[in-house]
Amino acid sequence: MHSQTNKLLAGRFFVVQSAITIVMASLMAYLPYHGRVPPGIFLGGTNLSGLTKEEALHEVDLWARQRGEGFLLDINGRGYWISYKAIGVTYPFRSVSADVAAMVENENAPARPSVVASAFRTLRSAVHPIRLNQVPEYDPARIDTVLKTIAAAAARPAMNATVNWRDNRLEIVPEQAGRELDIAATLRQIETYLQTNGTGTIQARVKAVEPEITAAKLRQARDLVGIYVTRFNPNQINRTHNIRLASKALSGALVPPGMTFSLNERLGPRGKEIGYREAPVFNNQKVVKDVGGGICQVATTLYNAVLQAGFPVDERAPHSKPVTYVPLGQDATIAGNLIDLKFHNQTPYPVLIVASVDNDRLTVALFGRQTGRQDVKIVTENEEVAPRVVVRTDPQLAPGETKVLSKGAPGYYANVYRVVSQDGKVTAKELVSRDFYRPRNTVLAVGPKPPAGK
Repeated sequence: MHSQTNKLLAGRFFVVQSAITIVMASLMAYLPYHGRVPPGIFLGGTNLSGLTKEEALHEVDLWARQRGEGFLLDINGRGYWISYKAIGVTYPFRSVSADVAAMVENENAPARPSVVASAFRTLRSAVHPIRLNQVPEYDPARIDTVLKTIAAAAARPAMNATVNWRDNRLEIVPEQAGRELDIAATLRQIETYLQTNGTGTIQARVKAVEPEITAAKLRQARDLVGIYVTRFNPNQINRTHNIRLASKALSGALVPPGMTFSLNERLGPRGKEIGYREAPVFNNQKVVKDVGGGICQVATTLYNAVLQAGFPVDERAPHSKPVTYVPLGQDATIAGNLIDLKFHNQTPYPVLIVASVDNDRLTVALFGRQTGRQDVKIVTENEEVAPRVVVRTDPQLAPGETKVLSKGAPGYYANVYRVVSQDGKVTAKELVSRDFYRPRNTVLAVGPKPPAGK
């Protein structure tokens, strides 16, 4: 009986002793923080525990100043400043200061909790730290807008592999990969930076931009399959300039297998803003000046290289009158987006177009794969059409007097054939086109007939 009583008393004594120990420990933990920030209070990585109100608010102010007014975004070594104002960032500086002040003032208030209650709260805070809210508000849509603006300035476009045709040799200049800002990934980085109260510079995420045309693709077009040369007058400065500009834009085009090439699409707009100048052009059988004069010689030279290579021509139009730099029926004109030159690459290999200008020679060469040894000749068969004579009476002329107002010129029917030979024997003769060049009438003015009886 005495043994059980002693055990019961011993258990009660242990509970009381433990309670007293906890209370005393809580009091010991609480007393140093009376009138100060309680233990376990953190602002970021800064421990505010035990600081006076003034010391704690100083730390809050220091934390606020460390946030600054923005951050630096580094894109491959180049920095772009992003202000918090631009992306709608607002930090809870005032609410944090108010929370800290309230913690200290609560300890000094007349109606503050009992010492024991405060002591237990202090012990609990030490075990479970309290981190003050320091996550800013921000606007993801505004971040996205700012990043798109920066991306446009920071982008480095990919450079396609290019070609040069010199001394009958094809030189390939390798491609260069580009880069662009990965907006989605960089936006996530910025959000993480803001949510974790990061400091310093943010390294942007970039992604490579691969060029469309690589040296490896160009090397697939290794055989010369068609070439044509035309001549021009280099003393016609503006026309020569336009020929050079259009040739440069054309050269390096790669036509994938099974695809159709459009010269209009390749050259794009051909206005003064691009650099083209006024030069002579044909307009309804008359020679006038217009922007881009000379481009049709580039179209014509390409057309004849295509005929030599044997590619199907999907679209082509002749001039309104014969040109001097190719035989009848072998010319091609383009105009805006209305008249185009198109051909189809029916082979399983890419076709590379190379254009070059050397002194008075314009050369267009096509490279692909030879599928067999064949000789191709373009043959034109012409039929001349005599001009009409138009007579107009002119009362200012004497009776029987005749004056030539406009000298006529013959017209032509031009039949163009592609003749294919193998081992000296003609294996195919294909009608490529049948064009009609209208004759220009001869116009005469004659005096009135003399009165009857004179």
